Amino acid sequence: MTHLSLILHIVTRLIVKDGDPSLGHCWPPTTPIAVNAAVAGVFVDGRTPVVVGDAYNIHPGPCGVVPTHPVLTAVGSLTVFIGNMPVVRDTDLLSCGDIAKSLAGTVFAG
Repeated sequence: MTHLSLILHIVTRLIVKDGDPSLGHCWPPTTPIAVNAAVAGVFVDGRTPVVVGDAYNIHPGPCGVVPTHPVLTAVGSLTVFIGNMPVVRDTDLLSCGDIAKSLAGTVFAG
């Protein structure tokens, strides 16, 4: 791997799409359920991309002392937007500390 390809690998990540599970944390992985209307008609690898503000299925609780809680996308790209909303990428954080995951794809965002 060249230095340039290593740098691009670090700073660009696959875009998360509808149906991609999170990594899970104490709870099992969860998937996006609410896709922002701003991305209507936009597809990445044939699926709807996830943007900041989209919801995931809840994490059923309790897990230790933490009760059932909603899961929202919290972090996204600083440079790639759909409908003025940052796209969510592989390893971006969700609101509860879980991590977004993209299983596969061909479209990357910085």
